[in-house]
Amino acid sequence: MFREDKNTLSNTLSNHTSNSSMSKISFVGSLLVIALAATTPVNAQSIENKQSTDNSYSISPRQLITLARQGRFERQGIPSHDGFRQGVRSGKITADELIESAIASNRLTEDVKSDRNYVNRVAKHLKFGGCGS
Repeated sequence: MFREDKNTLSNTLSNHTSNSSMSKISFVGSLLVIALAATTPVNAQSIENKQSTDNSYSISPRQLITLARQGRFERQGIPSHDGFRQGVRSGKITADELIESAIASNRLTEDVKSDRNYVNRVAKHLKFGGCGS
């Protein structure tokens, strides 16, 4: 009889412990889901805001230079390939000139001219070999 009571008590404790563990796991899992759900929109909004400031123009400074090198701005007087490289090296082709050409060909909007960060990034790429030289 004592042995039966001991087995019954052991089984009861075992069931209670596993149920308690399951309850704790379930509770922790629920908290994790709630925490993720609460922070996901904030993170998504932060990423969206960062993208809108980084990529607010249709082409990046590197893409602008690549387009120019490929001859996409020849109608605006920017030579392609070797002529482009020579123009950059000699200082005849500048960031401002590339941006003006992109505006004239409807690839960028007028407001880019006043964005010193964009203009400086184009100039930096040109200065440090962004012209494919």
